[in-house]
Amino acid sequence: MNAIQQNPGAFRRGVRARGFSLIELTSVAAIIGIVAAIAAPRMGNSVSHASLNAAALRIETDFALARRTAMAGSTDTTIVFGTGDYSIGGQARFDGRSGDYTVDLSSSPYSVTLVMITLPSRRVTFNMYGVPDAGGSITLGHGNHTLTLQVDAETGRVTRP
Repeated sequence: MNAIQQNPGAFRRGVRARGFSLIELTSVAAIIGIVAAIAAPRMGNSVSHASLNAAALRIETDFALARRTAMAGSTDTTIVFGTGDYSIGGQARFDGRSGDYTVDLSSSPYSVTLVMITLPSRRVTFNMYGVPDAGGSITLGHGNHTLTLQVDAETGRVTRP
């Protein structure tokens, strides 16, 4: 007699030990679904915050660039905000193409909107001494989140309140 004939449950136990039952697989799938439902909104918030912070950092850096460009060239340098972008007049593009340096905030990697801009005529001009002609605020939005940046009227420095 072979081993299966001596103990008929041995074969079934061997198969059982190598796999999972339908109830176990369904339970794991349900747990994964619950965890994903809890994590999804938090992931969306993280993406919004990351996009807003990246765009804010880019604006802060470009204001400093415009100020340095004005002082280095002893000439006026203007940042002009459009509906979803901004450009620095007289600053060459970094990709070598012709035209002014322009940043499209509405496309990747930022994908933010310019909710409100309180700068006069939606622009700031730095004179040859690096002094801005105006201050104000720039409010960025992504999803349900917003971030407001303050532009100092005396220094042109951009800060987050």
